[in-house]
Amino acid sequence: MPYLAVHRDDVPAGTRRARLMEVLEQLPRSQAGVALRAVGFQHWVRASTHCPRCGSPADLRPDGRSRLCASCGIEQHPRTDPAVMMSVTDDQDRLLLARRAEAPPDRMSPPAGFVEPGESAEEAAVRELLEEVGVRSAEITYVGSQSWPFPGSLMLAFAMRAASAEIQVDGDEIVAARWFTREQVEASVRCGDLVLPPAGSLAAALVERWYGLGYGAFVARS
Repeated sequence: MPYLAVHRDDVPAGTRRARLMEVLEQLPRSQAGVALRAVGFQHWVRASTHCPRCGSPADLRPDGRSRLCASCGIEQHPRTDPAVMMSVTDDQDRLLLARRAEAPPDRMSPPAGFVEPGESAEEAAVRELLEEVGVRSAEITYVGSQSWPFPGSLMLAFAMRAASAEIQVDGDEIVAARWFTREQVEASVRCGDLVLPPAGSLAAALVERWYGLGYGAFVARS
């Protein structure tokens, strides 16, 4: 089934607007994937108007999935940057949540970072965890992935077991981090000291995976 995406400037007046994160949880999984892909392509179309090799204007191909430079003939495809996100637990089954410097106040999520050239996703997860919060990992297991169009990433999620509970944030990308029990998550959310990742995101899925049954009801009540 074909889908068409319309830029917000072309949406008819009177149409209700909403941020993507506000509607992801309301959409069926198949439609959520379409929405993520549409936003990702739109970001790429607007940011890649010229050839990366010679700088000449590059025309969008009829199918909208690539650009072709009329000057040097190079075909340009959307760029996807691999990134990792880590659901980290200690020997007490507490979950590690961290606050990024640019995050809204009290918003904490599982640590994450980009894969560097020459390393595997698993190596990136181990490195990012150590660099950002000073935690060494003893075990790592792949969990799943999600396309994330801000601006164009493929998030690869891992479940990791910490070798120790000691935390040392880098103070640059991560400004705070701590271990949470399920009871502490509930209490912190209810008193407003903790804002969990938005529903529909891979980060929220990882928190729910750790929390277990009742997460949806708990979040709905918060």
